[in-house]
Amino acid sequence: MIDRGKIVDFLEKWLHIIRNCSFDNTYKMAWAKAITEIAVEQENSIEIEEAFLVEIQLRDIAKKVLRYYFEQTLFFGLQQSSNPVKPPVIVTITRELIAIYQARTSSIKPVKWFKSNMRRYAVQSMRRLFLLP
Repeated sequence: MIDRGKIVDFLEKWLHIIRNCSFDNTYKMAWAKAITEIAVEQENSIEIEEAFLVEIQLRDIAKKVLRYYFEQTLFFGLQQSSNPVKPPVIVTITRELIAIYQARTSSIKPVKWFKSNMRRYAVQSMRRLFLLP
């Protein structure tokens, strides 16, 4: 079981990094948020010389980042690039998933990711986005 004091220490260090880096695009903040959530959600860790090792899988980060973009794009339609002709790949994939959702439900009403039941469709998109096996 993870010592809550260690989690707080990790979060304080991580927040220092987040506050002092340049967020000149949205994916950096999405990755930072995903890593923070995963670290807090972890119940298993490995103790190594007074430190804890928390394993964070790229697949877990991808799931969270895709959910953030899905909700942000579906609800707000925010522009994610200074070049509207060439949006970031994550935005293109997110828009494709939204189109699948809207076609499947015959609705343009925004919903939260977990209510959309899009997780199974997202697996192939995550593989394409992050070049996962």
